[in-house]
Amino acid sequence: MQDFCDFLKPFKDATALMSASEYPTLGMVIPVMHILLQHIHRAIVANEGFRSRHAMRFATAVEEKLKDYEALVKRSEVMIAAALDPRVKGVLVNVGVNVEEVMTLITNDYEAEYQQAYEAKRQAMYPRIQLMARDYLALTATSVPSECAFSRAGTTINKRRARLGDDAVQAICELQSLLAFNAKSRRRD
Repeated sequence: MQDFCDFLKPFKDATALMSASEYPTLGMVIPVMHILLQHIHRAIVANEGFRSRHAMRFATAVEEKLKDYEALVKRSEVMIAAALDPRVKGVLVNVGVNVEEVMTLITNDYEAEYQQAYEAKRQAMYPRIQLMARDYLALTATSVPSECAFSRAGTTINKRRARLGDDAVQAICELQSLLAFNAKSRRRD
């Protein structure tokens, strides 16, 4: 049982990292996926530890499932977000990303769309990157933050408040969010 727990710990850590709501996570998908696949491969080829027949079948099934998601991870949006993410961009070559291809994607994707904005702000040092960062770094890799928001709305509507209109529910949720934000701000001070 401990072998299974040890095997699954990196997945728990990756889930916590990718489920964050206070920082963008899409740019971290590529290196996290690479680390998880390396972890699985090491577990499969190891001479000791995770060696039972059931454990090996489990590890192989997990590896196959992650490889099913590889096409999604290699999408241009994910690669562009990774290239723009300062926490990740330095390791992209080490995880098998063709940086030249990503740079071409970036150029092609935004050349036409932001050409006028680029010309207007040419004096600024990196206007194109600023526009791209706005679009890509705001993406989250998981739906956990939005699920949390829906969960809060679900606790707001109960048997006593079942007839609240949409505007009232939205106002209550926004007030709860504001109160939570203020409480968090006070704790930091």
